[in-house]
Amino acid sequence: MRFAEPFAGRIAGAGSAFPRHYYSQPVLLGALREYWKGQIENPRVLDQLFAHSGVDGRHLALPLERYYGLRNFGEFNQAWTEAA
Repeated sequence: MRFAEPFAGRIAGAGSAFPRHYYSQPVLLGALREYWKGQIENPRVLDQLFAHSGVDGRHLALPLERYYGLRNFGEFNQAWTEAA
């Protein structure tokens, strides 16, 4: 069996991009504490989760304040799809 010549592809360019909405872990932890206030039996679980995440911050698809207005998975998913 004979194959055609190997494809001689090349990379025309490369780059990286992050969403512009970066927040430190302490800022996000504070936001989650406020958002879930009174809904979590043991809020210290959030502290432990964030302390052991191994990251300094996160890039979000939207500005942090926009997340407060989203009510269900469909709205979150739609917002993420539009931002992506």
